[in-house]
Amino acid sequence: MKDDWAQQHQAIKDLMDYLDKTIPTIKAASTAGSLFMGAAALYRCNRLLRAIDDAVERGLGDTAGGNVRTLYETWVLGHLLMLSGFDDARELWAMTRGKAETLLRKMGVEDQVEYPSEAPESTKDKGIEQHANALGKKLETEDPDNASMPVFNYNHLYRAESHLSSHANVDAINQYAEPVGEDDGFIGINGKNEGVEWRTQMAAFITAYFASQVFKKAGVDVTEFHKIEERLGPPKPDKETA
Repeated sequence: MKDDWAQQHQAIKDLMDYLDKTIPTIKAASTAGSLFMGAAALYRCNRLLRAIDDAVERGLGDTAGGNVRTLYETWVLGHLLMLSGFDDARELWAMTRGKAETLLRKMGVEDQVEYPSEAPESTKDKGIEQHANALGKKLETEDPDNASMPVFNYNHLYRAESHLSSHANVDAINQYAEPVGEDDGFIGINGKNEGVEWRTQMAAFITAYFASQVFKKAGVDVTEFHKIEERLGPPKPDKETA
């Protein structure tokens, strides 16, 4: 872990506090609907960031991957909602309705749910990878220097967490079984909860980037935010594993 984790961690805590204070100042009555939804998604990202940080601090960082994964999903969808026109937003709503109807159908309560008349008919969701690609294309216009972020983080954060922390598979379970010799072993954390502060760092970094885009469109005074960003910095690999 980086030698300056204490300073980094304080910057992350300051970021979370700042977002909790600032995001609610963006009101629906004076903001475009797309931007308001983006701000709502950013607020959820910050809540998930707090959960990730809390898990790491309490010695449960090895279990935090599910929240990292959900934060990334919220990050992508929130960005898309903020940058979408009316038709694109309706398509995202239709895909969300499609996923909800699938769940309700499996529960046997589909007929008990009434949707508002303006709701679009349900369609099949394109999936998170397709959403990441779509966001990357939008950022080619909005922020070309960071247009690769959605797909990069899909490949190196979302998929990695899906395999190593948020989904159950033999590799994930095997992390808690330490072999001893040829025919013995023991069960425990075995160091798997050490050096996982990177989960908090990555979650904070992409949340801060999303915040910069929301605040720019909302016209928020970002003087204090930029000071926090400067202290936060991008996540860097451990010296031992770089």
